[in-house]
Amino acid sequence: VASQWDVKDPQGKLKPRPSSLRMLEDLLWSDPVAPHEGAFLDDFSEPNVKRGAGIVYGPKMIREWLEKIGCKYLVRSHQCVETGAEILDCGQGMACYTVFSASNYQGGSNQAALLVFEPGDQPPKVIRQRVSNPGPELAQRNRATLVSLIAANKKKLRKGFAAVAEGKKHLDLQLWSQVMRQELGLQLDFCKIRGELLTPQSYPSEQQGVDFNIFLDSYKVEVGV
Repeated sequence: VASQWDVKDPQGKLKPRPSSLRMLEDLLWSDPVAPHEGAFLDDFSEPNVKRGAGIVYGPKMIREWLEKIGCKYLVRSHQCVETGAEILDCGQGMACYTVFSASNYQGGSNQAALLVFEPGDQPPKVIRQRVSNPGPELAQRNRATLVSLIAANKKKLRKGFAAVAEGKKHLDLQLWSQVMRQELGLQLDFCKIRGELLTPQSYPSEQQGVDFNIFLDSYKVEVGV
């Protein structure tokens, strides 16, 4: 099931993504989800709203694929998990392992993990670790880099916001985050770090949404893109 996120043409108009791009996005950004965590049954998939691309899929889809290729485990990454590794039981002795090997990712406090497979039929052993806390200096440098990136792409962002705002001044927080990811080329959950980027003036309330002009005007340096 391919996701149907839109892209903008050179004139700024929204158009469907080509099927080849949707396939690449599905391969890169799709995530497994336990049935109780998604609004779907075990054998369904749906758009990955959190990522803004790809799909989410349940254990039954994983189990059917593992049966087809004759394997017991699916090991994947490209998704930060707090404990370094998460195991999704897919039934019939099959499982999906999500393994993330970078601790304190983007200034966070997550663990890193790796899997050790040994001869035999036993499940892999999960080894977790965390490097020393990177401290506030790294978070400050990350924020400064992000602020500089926003300032350098103000015109590009303003055009992207305007293309989806349909003449309105405010954007839903999720839509604001989606445009930020698309225009900056960063797969960050901007909703989680909105407190670092938005002010009470640019985001007065959840009901009103983000005033993208006030948001962008707070970044003083503007470079043509």
